[in-house]
Amino acid sequence: MKDITSDTVVSSIGAPQGTVLSPILFTLYTSDFCYNSEMCHIQKFADDTAIVGCIRDDQEEEYRCLVRDFVAWDRPTPRPVQIGTEEVEGVQTYKYLGLWLDNRLDWTSNTRQLYKKTQSRMYFLRRLRSFNICRKLLWMFYQSVVASVLSYAVVCWGGSATKADLSRLEKLIRRASSVVGMKLKPLATVAERRTIDKLRSIMDNDRHPLHTVIHSQRSLISQRLRLPKYRTNRLGNSFIPRAIRLFTPHRGGGGNKMTTDPPRDETEQYWKRKRQYTTFMPNSCKDLQTEHSQHPEQDLIVITLADIQTRVSKMKSWTAPGPDKIHAYWLQKLTVLHERLAAQMN
Repeated sequence: MKDITSDTVVSSIGAPQGTVLSPILFTLYTSDFCYNSEMCHIQKFADDTAIVGCIRDDQEEEYRCLVRDFVAWDRPTPRPVQIGTEEVEGVQTYKYLGLWLDNRLDWTSNTRQLYKKTQSRMYFLRRLRSFNICRKLLWMFYQSVVASVLSYAVVCWGGSATKADLSRLEKLIRRASSVVGMKLKPLATVAERRTIDKLRSIMDNDRHPLHTVIHSQRSLISQRLRLPKYRTNRLGNSFIPRAIRLFTPHRGGGGNKMTTDPPRDETEQYWKRKRQYTTFMPNSCKDLQTEHSQHPEQDLIVITLADIQTRVSKMKSWTAPGPDKIHAYWLQKLTVLHERLAAQMN
């Protein structure tokens, strides 16, 4: 403003609606376009702009000229990208490493090209079927020639493609299934499996650029991957959030329900960490006995096996109710310990 320039601040999501910052930024951004004359002027209020003109005797040239200038100011021509002295041509679609990228940042152009290319290769599959080739060879040809094109880089676009585009590709798979003579894996299943495999390879490779990003999403308590926060569906369907949703044992809501057992190596590491509490537990119990030694004794309470089972079933799976830091999931699964827990408490 005038001769004063502030520091550069990059905003990728805009200002929240209803805040004081929004009209201030609007005033700053539009301060360079002002007009005020006897017949016309620009009226600004909050985030609204109006061109007010007084037209007499059909003299509206000044008003129309002001409207044209405002439209030209509101839609500035973007400066072309230059590499050295050469301008980079702007295109709507561009093929990069076998993927079609467009200026709308969606995958409609890519799926359209995949559909055309897969259809052309389906012709050869039908020709082989006409020669009475066995199912095994037809399946091998499908996997090497047709499916390799259909599922190319599906980890990148499988979660962000529209339902209409995915349904077109699924129709091709069903047609190929009728030609081969056996049931073929749907595209969604292939995309999920490859996404999980890619996530696991990143987690095992500490030199991968995304290794630290995924490692930062691990919970300190359960060592499970936490879903990152996102506001838009575009970000939510990107690789990291989608891969974590597929990788985590519980899918969808519910929070603490386990649908699959944890891997064996993670289970062994979990119990190794719990062994460090063996020296803590006796000292903790002695401190509790000393603290409560002066309290009056209460009536004898008998805890039965049914009491243990009822109480354990109501616990959240991945919470640690006691100082031993053992999750209730293991108390629910290891039912042979319920009788010993009841005897120990009595």
